[in-house]
Amino acid sequence: MSESVSPVSPCLSKPLSEMSDDGATPPWVETLLSRFERLETKMDGRLTAIEAGLLELSRTQHQHTVSIEHNTNCIAGHDERVTAEIVAIRSDNDRAFAAMRAEIGRACDQLRATAVAPVADHDTCEVRVFPSMLMSPAVRWPSASSLPRG
Repeated sequence: MSESVSPVSPCLSKPLSEMSDDGATPPWVETLLSRFERLETKMDGRLTAIEAGLLELSRTQHQHTVSIEHNTNCIAGHDERVTAEIVAIRSDNDRAFAAMRAEIGRACDQLRATAVAPVADHDTCEVRVFPSMLMSPAVRWPSASSLPRG
């Protein structure tokens, strides 16, 4: 029931099979084939350019990714070192402050021991130590250079 229909050019009123009695290809077919080949060549060139562009973009993206990974690793390494330094500084400071407190405590103990006859108020049971008593030459205050270093 279905009939085979010969292709018809929009420019021609008759089917292709009716155009040529000798079996030769009509000239307009050659023109179309030539145009199609030129179009295909242009498209191949464009596709090649697009592929090259995508490949370059991929390479650039890979380089950026590698650079970002490298920088991230460097930052992480620096972060670890900085954290370790902060811990060490805190530890050193804690030791220095503990030593300073101990030295000040010893100095205060010496001061109390060498204080000359504090004045006592027997009515209030209050003992007063005057500043002149605190400046006794027998008390040696620690200097910053005498404190232990971590």
